[in-house]
Amino acid sequence: MFMDADDALEPGSLADADRILGESRPDMLLFGLSFDYYHRSRCYRSEKLVYPKSGLMSRTEWGAELTGLYRANMLSPVWNKLIRRELVIDHAISFHEEMIEMEDYLFSVACLARCGNIYLLDRIVYRYRQAENERGTYNRLWRIKSLSDYVRPFYDAAQLFGSEAPEIVRIADQIYSVLFCEQIRFASVRQIRLAAEDMLSGCRRHVIERLNPRLYQDLKNKKYLYVWVKRTVSRIRHRAAVYLKYRRSLKNKG
Repeated sequence: MFMDADDALEPGSLADADRILGESRPDMLLFGLSFDYYHRSRCYRSEKLVYPKSGLMSRTEWGAELTGLYRANMLSPVWNKLIRRELVIDHAISFHEEMIEMEDYLFSVACLARCGNIYLLDRIVYRYRQAENERGTYNRLWRIKSLSDYVRPFYDAAQLFGSEAPEIVRIADQIYSVLFCEQIRFASVRQIRLAAEDMLSGCRRHVIERLNPRLYQDLKNKKYLYVWVKRTVSRIRHRAAVYLKYRRSLKNKG
């Protein structure tokens, strides 16, 4: 099990997980989590994520759930899982230390590819502290020379799977789209132009065209200033919403 230093566990929550490990012996156990959002060091909102299905699942069963598991944020982190230690050691699974974003996902799917059965526990165990600095991911992504090249390992991960490989490719498409949008979220007009040029010249441009058609057309038509204005307005609205929720939390606390 992995855990970040600034996160927490629900008191007593590992007792159920320990019982299940003893009874069902799954290769991996995935449990619910809570995203705790902070503003001025105060938690103003908690988003609880528990997958709607629970229990022991065979490879065929969990293979059909991959997209749903990703969208419910069950696959991307490593800290919402208990993984059989022998599985990691026997297959020499390790982190991509050269990567600076989404490396947890690659570790998780490398483990999952070697799993037979898994267990989904429909209980909140882990509380993740969402960083107040919203620019963290953006700053990391701009250390990447080419995002189009960076995402290649996410597609290569499909080679570890059999019949589930097409789902892994579709998830990789979603990851590229999310990372691209995050890369230009705080970007200057010049940076938006550079990101657009990398995307349009890369082999994954069809992903943005399919998943974000309006943004794709704006960038293809070189409307960089227009995109920057839209992103700026979106950020201002988001900050205002965060502040209102923060004020509401203070009022509710009395």
